[in-house]
Amino acid sequence: MVDWLSRLLQRSFRLQPMQSRNILHWIGTITATASFVIIATLLVVYDSVFLSFNNLTTLHVGDTAPQDVRAPISLPSFVSKVLTEQRQQEMRRGVADIYFPPDPAVSRQQSDLTRQILDYIQNIRLDPYGTAQQKIADLRAISDLELSDITIVQILGLDDKTWVDITDQITGIVERVMRGEIRDSNIQSVITQLPMQVGVRFTEDQANVIVEVVKSLIRSNTLLDAAATEQARDNAAANVTVRRSFERGQIILRSGERVDDAAYEALSLLGLLEPSNQRVQEFARAFLISIIVVVVTGLYLNRFKPDLLRTSRFMMLLAALFLITLLGARLSIIYGQIYLYPTAAVAILFTALAGAEVSIIGVLGLAVLVGLMQNNSLEMAMLVGVGGFLETLTLRRPQRLNG
Repeated sequence: MVDWLSRLLQRSFRLQPMQSRNILHWIGTITATASFVIIATLLVVYDSVFLSFNNLTTLHVGDTAPQDVRAPISLPSFVSKVLTEQRQQEMRRGVADIYFPPDPAVSRQQSDLTRQILDYIQNIRLDPYGTAQQKIADLRAISDLELSDITIVQILGLDDKTWVDITDQITGIVERVMRGEIRDSNIQSVITQLPMQVGVRFTEDQANVIVEVVKSLIRSNTLLDAAATEQARDNAAANVTVRRSFERGQIILRSGERVDDAAYEALSLLGLLEPSNQRVQEFARAFLISIIVVVVTGLYLNRFKPDLLRTSRFMMLLAALFLITLLGARLSIIYGQIYLYPTAAVAILFTALAGAEVSIIGVLGLAVLVGLMQNNSLEMAMLVGVGGFLETLTLRRPQRLNG
């Protein structure tokens, strides 16, 4: 293939054999270098560009995720404002209302009102000149009572002794019930328990009369202490914080899942809601650093290993080993096992195949790219670099590869 292209150049441009081969050599070198730079760049920016390839900037709370969305970077523990506020609201709702003690004035007021109403009913019952219809109308006109027609008829039909017993029972129940704590929230429960307060000596119809009169006279005697309640709720929510963290590659939203406030907050903090030009910037940065690595490596080899640059196939082998190691680092980062990945293996191979000088520059380039890959982690760059340098210094001679 090379010979054919060389002859083609010679015939087309009337070049000497040596010139055509030099041109092919440079074309191959440039192509291989460009391929190396592009592959290295894609491996470095894979998570920040391809894990969020679909445009997520149009997502809003309430939308559904168009795909599985993974964290492009590791996000250490942070305070989630959304989850903290939700938890604080839960804590506040869990604090019961605080009430003032029962107001005795309300109890006395209702007891006095009860006696006044019962006296008024007694006067209606004893009115010798009132007709049955007029007495019924007078009982209906009592604004503080809500009596059914059946109860009104029963009251007017009771004999005097029974009525006296009923009035005593009504007065006693009102006083007894109003001494307890009655709130707006539990007044219905108190009314439901009124039949249990009626003495067993009364018939069912008489008990119904007592209950219907008493339930109209029960009032709330306990007011909400709004200030104390609010203070208690503030105290309950004061020290509540909810923290979250994400590992690189961790799923934030699954395809079809609804975007809630907490998920939207996470997407924002992870930069997934940033415009697409942010991803272009990430790609351009990785591309520039990959070029720098290639240029520095080329200058270094030209200074210390000039003969190596002339052996194209051997250089392609070394580049392939480098990219395979970088690919393994990328996969390890995605699955959260980067600290277990043996990046120092490239130092062993480079030292055995090309010498310690090549291994040093190879490890340095790998450390830079892996550190950039791991969210600009200086720690990871140092880990890869120091580990590779130690392997290079330990191996020393290529003959020790078997060892």
